[in-house]
Parts: sequence; C-alpha cells; structure tokens
Amino acid sequence: MLDFATAMSRSPADVPDELRAELWAELGDEGLVQLAAIVAVENFLGRFNRGVGVEAQGYSEGAACLLPDRGD
Repeated sequence: MLDFATAMSRSPADVPDELRAELWAELGDEGLVQLAAIVAVENFLGRFNRGVGVEAQGYSEGAACLLPDRGD
C-alpha cells in the first residue's frame, strides 16, 4: 500500500500494473478504490495547502515516526 501511495504521489502518477494487480487481488475492487481515493484526497490537500501557503502548525514538532523493518 505504501508503494502504491508513493507511485500515486509522483508527478505524473505512475502505478505499475503488477502493483495494481497485487493490491486488487488482496483488497478487491472496493478496497482498491478506497485506497486510491484516500491517497488522491491526501495529495490534493497537500498540494492545495502549498498553493495557498498553509504551513505546519507545530503540533508534531520534534516527533518522529519510525518506519517498520521491511526485512530487506
């Protein structure tokens, strides 16, 4: 799902067919549509906020989100 979100967030968006098929098999039609919609909305909001000059409000300043070990 993170790879899907990353691919959708590129300009231009480029989701590999293999990734889409893998997620479709796991999530089904409804799940894939919901995932794509959420990623699209968040991308829209991020771009909109940049466009009108909205800046971070400092709620998470100094916080970090650790990424899980992918076992690579």
